[in-house]
Amino acid sequence: MAIAENMKESDFLLSDFYLFINWNCGLQFRQIISHLNFPLYCNIDEKRAEERVRFVMANAPFRFRHPSGCLQEDFETRKINSVTGLERLASQTQLDALFRRRRREELERLIEEQRRVQLEIQEEIALSSHYESLDYEIVENELYRTQEKEPGHQRRLFRQSVNRWVVCFFIGLFTALVAAMVDILIHYSNTVKFQLIIKHLSKNCENAGQNGKCFLKVEAAWICYNCMLVAVSAFLVLYISPVAAGSGIPQVKCFLNGIQIPGVVRLKTLIAKAFGVACTVGGGLSAGKEGPMIHSGSIIAAGISQGRCMSFPVDFHIFEEFRSDREKRDFVSAGAAAGVAAAFGAPIGGVLFSLEEGASFWNQNLTWRMFFAAMISSFTLNLSLSIFNGVGGFLSWNGLANFGVFTNINYNVWEIPIFLLIGVLGGLTGALFNCINLKLSKFRKRYLANNFSKFFECILVASFSACVGFTTLRLVDDCQPMGINPKLTAVNRLWCPEGQYSAVANLLFQSPEQSVKSLFHSPVRKCLLLYLFICII
Repeated sequence: MAIAENMKESDFLLSDFYLFINWNCGLQFRQIISHLNFPLYCNIDEKRAEERVRFVMANAPFRFRHPSGCLQEDFETRKINSVTGLERLASQTQLDALFRRRRREELERLIEEQRRVQLEIQEEIALSSHYESLDYEIVENELYRTQEKEPGHQRRLFRQSVNRWVVCFFIGLFTALVAAMVDILIHYSNTVKFQLIIKHLSKNCENAGQNGKCFLKVEAAWICYNCMLVAVSAFLVLYISPVAAGSGIPQVKCFLNGIQIPGVVRLKTLIAKAFGVACTVGGGLSAGKEGPMIHSGSIIAAGISQGRCMSFPVDFHIFEEFRSDREKRDFVSAGAAAGVAAAFGAPIGGVLFSLEEGASFWNQNLTWRMFFAAMISSFTLNLSLSIFNGVGGFLSWNGLANFGVFTNINYNVWEIPIFLLIGVLGGLTGALFNCINLKLSKFRKRYLANNFSKFFECILVASFSACVGFTTLRLVDDCQPMGINPKLTAVNRLWCPEGQYSAVANLLFQSPEQSVKSLFHSPVRKCLLLYLFICII
């Protein structure tokens, strides 16, 4: 009681304390003032607590509302503004609600800011921060120096040098065989699509005399076949080996520059890459065989040089002296060069690609081994494809992108400005494509986050591509005499009269390689730009 009697009005104005007292009515009394310089006494008996509460209610400059006769938490507080010197009367409940609302808004703002920053980081940084680096340095410890002093060290170095050439030979050989297998799979998938579906269905429609009504049946069969192949490719990439997505060139560049990406050079990645490319191209999507061959060659190089398989735990106990990041890096460089040679039939181009774009470590011996692997790859691919196409021994097969043999390659001076204009248009088109592709990639990364949405996207794109092709075929009726290009098959005739073929079908109902070859070797016509526009779509 003495404590309460000694409290002055100035003490209330300058005090900031919490007072929790269980009084007779069973309610809590709580008071907050702006400045804290008043001690809190909790260990007092019930009688003294009641006396103190009554003194506070009688003398403190606060106005309490207690309609039920008991103390209420909802009271009004007079506060002095330190700047203006004016009193401010506000409900404590309102102040608490305002404080909670402002705090909630601040938290929401911080969460939104963090989310925006994370999205920007994810857009700019394609690789995960969990990836580790490769160790390309030689550990010159006591054991290493002791091994160098052994009598058979020079003989061991010579054997390793010979084995490096042997490994490069097998790298080129198996890279070419994988490239030939992919090309053969695409050929058979196109044969099923063009010969069985288009030819037989269109022939049945022609015999029945209802070409217009049968059009929807042919289109439905075409769409279903394309979607089936694309679904296989999407399943392999999404659920078997996600690192096999895309061309694989960025992943190979990262590996050659010292970034350890999990599963980037595993056998299951090679299987998903090879069969996925075959199904994607066979499904009618605008994908190429050339880029994935660089990744495939790198995987083959990594597997052969290590003499073991990590996807299916098998150890052949060969080439164990090359089981280090440093040796593996050099062989992957050779594999990338062999992949370029298999794709474009250019061994020197493969070496230059690996030198300029991929490898960050280089020496003269590695250059010769890479050229050897690229040369073996190009030769083996030419031999394999010539045998498959029934012209064994024909070694002028220009890789997977073969546009045929040109009989007239002469040009005149007045054609040079046209070549320059084509180059400018090609550069502008490529820049536009890269800009659109960048924005589309950001959109897909933000909104296509799960595997189901990505799988559905693949099916949707395959269906849309097939529908655009058939719609174009219906809108553009361009039947040309068969004598202009007598080598065309009956597949391209479709609904044209006897002795004629559909020029639009000649572009749409072929593989991308065959379509470009048709543009190169067909005579020039007035509507060639229309055909080019159709191919771009």
